[in-house]
Amino acid sequence: MAVLPEAARVCACPADTCIRATWTPRGEQTHHLPIAFSRDLGDGDARMSYLKNSTFQDRATASLEAKKALLAKMKVKPTVTAEPGTDRATIKANELAELRAKREIERAERRRVQAEQDALKREIEAFNAETAELELRAAQKAARDARYAARKQRRK
Repeated sequence: MAVLPEAARVCACPADTCIRATWTPRGEQTHHLPIAFSRDLGDGDARMSYLKNSTFQDRATASLEAKKALLAKMKVKPTVTAEPGTDRATIKANELAELRAKREIERAERRRVQAEQDALKREIEAFNAETAELELRAAQKAARDARYAARKQRRK
């Protein structure tokens, strides 16, 4: 890698360690890494930290640790088990019985409310029928009284 003159460089890192400013094959200066290294490498100390373990033994150890981590991720985790002595079918039957009891209570309440409404409707209808009958009797009495009065007038 060629060291660029200070005027040609656009980054603030030291000229001899700059990995961002490079020369292209045609001799033009660019401030970009090749596509394979286009990720942001951060500050100078953290550059290419993946190359610090340079011996074969270090790389093999890192590979083995990575494989162990993958295997640990794939291990079957313990499942949640029910309390001993309780059967799943028994639990389900108890829940179903509770649900049925709750629904029966709701149905009984609905029937009670409906019965109250029906009784109230019957009372209202009976009252309306009685009122209509009383009005009819009053009208009939008024007509009869008018006939009696007319008959009395004719006799005089």
